[in-house]
Amino acid sequence: MPYEAIWEEKGIYWKYKGILTGDDLLQSNISIYGDSRFDKLRYQLLDMLDVESFDVDTEAMEEVTAMDVGASQTNPRLIVAVVATHAQAKRLVELYKNTTGSAPWETEIFESVEEARVWITSKFGIAFE
Repeated sequence: MPYEAIWEEKGIYWKYKGILTGDDLLQSNISIYGDSRFDKLRYQLLDMLDVESFDVDTEAMEEVTAMDVGASQTNPRLIVAVVATHAQAKRLVELYKNTTGSAPWETEIFESVEEARVWITSKFGIAFE
């Protein structure tokens, strides 16, 4: 499995690695949207620093976006922090941000997990150890 989901007190930390596919992104979404803890989440932290290559097309990103827009109706308070330095990852995040329309989830890109956690803390006052 090219990703690991780590449930934290108020969020979920995704650690992606290797070759990331559109199906991987869809499956990772499906796994949390069906979980009873989803409604209490305040953030998703997607760490893509260990992804070697991306096999994610526009169609897959549109599916992810549609899924997230739907999920935002039940949990509108969620924010999404993406950690990525790879140019293709940054393009995918920009595509995502441009296609979510009026969905309430704020999404930002960072170059380190530490920067992402500072942003999450600034939004919700969440303290990380």
